[in-house]
Amino acid sequence: MTENAKAGKKNGVIQSVEAIDGKLIVTIPADTNDPFITGPVGPYDGDRITGVEMKMRCSYDIFSLGGPAVYYFPSAGSHGSADYDILVPDEWNIVYIDLLTAAGGDSPMIWEGEISSIRVDFANFVPEEYTIEIDWIRLVDDRLENKQF
Repeated sequence: MTENAKAGKKNGVIQSVEAIDGKLIVTIPADTNDPFITGPVGPYDGDRITGVEMKMRCSYDIFSLGGPAVYYFPSAGSHGSADYDILVPDEWNIVYIDLLTAAGGDSPMIWEGEISSIRVDFANFVPEEYTIEIDWIRLVDDRLENKQF
């Protein structure tokens, strides 16, 4: 298995991850702590890439709940993170995470240099099972506004 074939792997608290009609469907049990999936292994150029953009839909209103973040792991060691919100439940949202202004969230490393990998974390302790649908995730070099449609 190549390193990039490991993309989309889940940690042990996620119920299931399936690819259906070109979308990644992630099912997360109620009251779960720290659910996440991993992205493709880099390296990524943190001096050229300025953000992560995702088209996603969530079956539960997780706005302002703790946990949703993108974690990044510089090749030099340690890690950093940037929080995000899904603004409107049950509708497609385009979420943009500006990595240049990410202060590291709960992790102090800033986004720069060579980044070896990323992961996407979802909401913690949601009181019922919920599903995240991801149409796409991309690394970008232009700032965009969060949108829903």
